[in-house]
Amino acid sequence: MDRLAALFHRISLSAREVYTGTVCGDAVFDDSSGLGCLHVIRKGCLTVLLPHQEPLQIDEPSLLFFPRPYKHGFHGVGVPDAELTCALVEFARGLSNPLISALPDFLLIPLSSSPEIEKAVTILFDEAFSKRSGRQATMDRLFEYVIILLLRHLIEVKSLDCGILAGLADEKLSRAISVIHEHPEQSFTLEDLARVAGMSRARFASHFRKIVGTTPIDYLTEWRISIAMPLIKKRIPIYLVAPSVGYSSCAAFTRAFSLKTGSSPRAWLRQETLLQNSTENL
Repeated sequence: MDRLAALFHRISLSAREVYTGTVCGDAVFDDSSGLGCLHVIRKGCLTVLLPHQEPLQIDEPSLLFFPRPYKHGFHGVGVPDAELTCALVEFARGLSNPLISALPDFLLIPLSSSPEIEKAVTILFDEAFSKRSGRQATMDRLFEYVIILLLRHLIEVKSLDCGILAGLADEKLSRAISVIHEHPEQSFTLEDLARVAGMSRARFASHFRKIVGTTPIDYLTEWRISIAMPLIKKRIPIYLVAPSVGYSSCAAFTRAFSLKTGSSPRAWLRQETLLQNSTENL
């Protein structure tokens, strides 16, 4: 079973390289873009400056991933200068995106902990310092590949204690979660999902909440709303969006959407459009 297939079928991921080179002094990455950041450090030493936290020292080849907007800075220390390549990262927008909410503010992963990621990073840096045709497009796709490998690594080594990736790392819960991801249009009950997981209703509900951090039905609702958001942004009519994510009527969908986001679909779209326009004008 591919535990990430349905997730990425529904949630778009895009990355764009913004810097490749060395850090010999100070560099700041603010959060005004509204995007996450992935930094791939190939060599050298860096001090990472984080708001309200002790500085973080990096002294080996590593990935530093900020899944959400998060202001941070670098201070290059040591000789040779730190060498890295950086990308801005965007998952499907929306506060209810379960993948974003499942991740901590940042992740620091030594490349030595994953030979698979290490191989991909070698290809990434070969391309980073080339001048071949299509370099930018290749870099962007390679960054996306590295992020997928990172998420796979988190599941395989079970490094997260709570959230959707922790749920996907659980053999029984992953069955129910994958069914939710693949078929959001179906009218699942708690009993249906427990049966898929091969657990009793009570045990499933308790274990799901402990590992994922929410109830199965709440997660189902969050997932439905998160995949409805891109459809709304494409201005697909609500009467078509509602049944595609498991709601029998526009009214039922609007109620669920408003409870999760605090806005009606129409008001949310208006806010998103204003935000996108203001970001493009920066």
